[in-house]
Amino acid sequence: MRQPVFYLPGGTRYVADFLCFWADGRVDTRDVKGVETAEFKVKWREVQAAYPFMTFVMVKRSGKGWKEEA
Repeated sequence: MRQPVFYLPGGTRYVADFLCFWADGRVDTRDVKGVETAEFKVKWREVQAAYPFMTFVMVKRSGKGWKEEA
């Protein structure tokens, strides 16, 4: 699912890049980042605190490949 919206305290919202449904029943949220802005860092912490039952994964460019960070 592309660009799911998560509502945060204070009336702001976080829009992830993807909501992934895996064959084994897991569900996680993926956000592909080139540059981490200050606004993103705040919302990233807020969304993880507001939705502790979800797994949030940031995918970042690393050399010639990609690196996942939970």
